[in-house]
Amino acid sequence: MSFLQKLKAIRRKFSVLGNWGDYHQSWLTRVRSDHEHERLLDAGCGQGQVRDFFKQHNALIDYYGIDLTVGDASWDFKVSAVADLHQIPFKNKSFDKIICTTVLEHVANPIKVMGEFSRILRPSGRLHLMVPMVWHLHQQPHDHFRFTKHSLNEFARRYDLSVEKLEPIGGYFTVLRYMFGLRFISENNGPVMRFLSNLINPLVKIVDALLVAPLCYVLDTLDRDKNLTVGYFVSYRKNGTQENLSNSDNPYQCPKCGSDQFQVHSTHWLCGKCQTNFSVENQTPKLIVDSSYQMAHNY
Repeated sequence: MSFLQKLKAIRRKFSVLGNWGDYHQSWLTRVRSDHEHERLLDAGCGQGQVRDFFKQHNALIDYYGIDLTVGDASWDFKVSAVADLHQIPFKNKSFDKIICTTVLEHVANPIKVMGEFSRILRPSGRLHLMVPMVWHLHQQPHDHFRFTKHSLNEFARRYDLSVEKLEPIGGYFTVLRYMFGLRFISENNGPVMRFLSNLINPLVKIVDALLVAPLCYVLDTLDRDKNLTVGYFVSYRKNGTQENLSNSDNPYQCPKCGSDQFQVHSTHWLCGKCQTNFSVENQTPKLIVDSSYQMAHNY
């Protein structure tokens, strides 16, 4: 094994997201007891990493990914539909599982979005979140919130959910390491700064992997409360008894009137009830009515 390979192995073992593998494994845990594929929503799917993860594990799922596609101009978004999480264009009780990873901080009204998740989640279904608490500003200006364990428990109380697992992503020393591991100098400050950044950041990564990461990994065991953390992994279960609901139907509904009477054409989808036209670009429908939610809505 080469030095670089050993370095990468160390970084994986002592990753800031130390329990990332357990979080992934919770996705693979089945909800449905029958042989039908689970229907899964990747909420804020971005470039489709979650979809790729399930493909790697040969998991049998009925996958849907939605995103507003405004976060990062450099991304190649891979979506089933362009949609706003405040107005999710799917029917009530239409999903067995929802995965939402580092997305909730980017929405204007996370309380509204959590209500939408609860609405479309089936009884006994699971919602898996990853949210930040101490995290740098990213995908600006679409970065609005940070979350504590109390806000995450409050979401469960409001929306008929039970918290099955709530795990902090490290403690005090992991936060220190995360601060150390951030890019030393931003690459967006001109050619001189970019040169210094390219010079210093590889050194920071080596020092992190060989010294800082193992040290913080051990020291973090001293922080039992972990009240200062990078973020949280959360798994919720929707209260209620699992129902025998089929995935053979089309789960889409009009985000304006709630009708499922869509006339699907190559250039647009037409709601048969309210007659709203939704454009189609690159075979992807844009199911948005109003994406201009303000902070004050529904608080």
